[in-house]
Amino acid sequence: MRKILEEIENFLNDFNQDHGIDFAIDTIRIQFNKEHKLKHLQKLGAWNKITLSSNISSKLKKRLKEDEITSAYQLNKENVYYFNSNIDRPRYNIAVMVIFGMKQYTSTPPNNATIKSIVSTLRDVSSIDVCYDTPTPPTLEELSKRFNLTHFKDSVYINTPNISMIEKIIVYNKAIKNGLIAPLWRIEFTISIPNVKVLAIPLHDMKEIINTIRGNQ
Repeated sequence: MRKILEEIENFLNDFNQDHGIDFAIDTIRIQFNKEHKLKHLQKLGAWNKITLSSNISSKLKKRLKEDEITSAYQLNKENVYYFNSNIDRPRYNIAVMVIFGMKQYTSTPPNNATIKSIVSTLRDVSSIDVCYDTPTPPTLEELSKRFNLTHFKDSVYINTPNISMIEKIIVYNKAIKNGLIAPLWRIEFTISIPNVKVLAIPLHDMKEIINTIRGNQ
């Protein structure tokens, strides 16, 4: 069996070593067919229904249209959940697995064995969030010459980067968000993976954007 996650991690690590940068995966999303996969996932632990008042529910409301989600379930207390979608209605067989918080500083990341088991079971990756963390405040003036920036609280969004495979870019103050003592900013790229058999991530474009944000023209 192809180890999809390992291939993606090796792809990032090779680029990091060759270019002196530190890209890391923070989130993995996988769209899957419940009819064929759900019974295998249920063997991993207890999947508890997510309440409307939970933090995960709030995240879903921010990222998706309300009518796209029918319900969501979290694995034990891990940063792992899936939400049922109605994009294939009336069959309602499609769900999206989300593994998040893989690179953080104040909380425990998802269990590595659990991540590998999920990816191995679903045998796919639909999209990932790749992050780059820096203690240096971002320089947005040059970035605004190339992209339309949307400011919200302590974050800056590039919702239409117009770069192949890059769906969205977020720049935010992670120290404020996570209550860190030392200054830390995060640049996060949401990357679509249209074909895991032909792995291609626009890392050179991402590095160019990082250099622009850091003022390294």
